Amino acid sequence: MREGAALYEAKQYPQAIKIYASLPVRFPQSKFVSAAHLAAGKSAYLAGDFGTVRAQLGPISEAGGPDGVEAAHWLVRSLLKQQKPADALAAAEKGARQGGQRSLRRRLGARSGRCTLRFARPP
Repeated sequence: MREGAALYEAKQYPQAIKIYASLPVRFPQSKFVSAAHLAAGKSAYLAGDFGTVRAQLGPISEAGGPDGVEAAHWLVRSLLKQQKPADALAAAEKGARQGGQRSLRRRLGARSGRCTLRFARPP
């Protein structure tokens, strides 16, 4: 995790993705598996690799809990970057229902509201 964090801080996101994504494969029983997927997903988002965002964060989002809500937040952001507002809204609503930290649920709710308002107007 430290090597991935150092690469992330140096804004070397593709290398950070590789390190973070390898951790769950190498150490599947680790208590840091969810954190590694989350860090890989955030790195992928910042690298603009939205396919990897979905691959890394989808399972974490589905699992729910605090990590799942945060994963849903990053999924929503990636979907908005890809100009997929309907998918972003669905992911935000699902993430908001999952539970977890109240502030993240509010942030997802606000994100889904902005998504609706932003894309309701003609371009």
